[in-house]
Amino acid sequence: MAALEEPPVQNPLAAQVQKEAQFWQTGRIDENQAQARSRYRIFGSKPELTELGCRTIEAQNWTSDADLACAYINWSSYAYSGQGEGRAEPEAFEQRLQTMQVVLHNQDNREHDLLDSDDYYQFQGRADRCSAGCERAESPNLLW
Repeated sequence: MAALEEPPVQNPLAAQVQKEAQFWQTGRIDENQAQARSRYRIFGSKPELTELGCRTIEAQNWTSDADLACAYINWSSYAYSGQGEGRAEPEAFEQRLQTMQVVLHNQDNREHDLLDSDDYYQFQGRADRCSAGCERAESPNLLW
């Protein structure tokens, strides 16, 4: 969809990807890298990890919202595409957070609830703090 040449009204994804590619090309990276980076929509933990990678909250290893945001970006900025394994893309992730409208952590596990693991609130809390730290008009909606 993002590669189709259609009017922005018919294909807002393609229009957004083109806009972001131009943003990344302005003195930063070459055209191929800019095109790839502008298409990233899925971010997560480092390949083969099943959690956020660090226990910032539980370990009380933070003093401010900025600390939580930094930890979230460091451990969740691996971009996944149809081209293979996730790759560290913290700048692309931060840029994506600036336009995020919803934070959703979908869980299909009925064996425990939200309070059984700190992974749930670490994800939601850090995503919220990180997006709040970005220059944006309002915070995204948080959905459980």
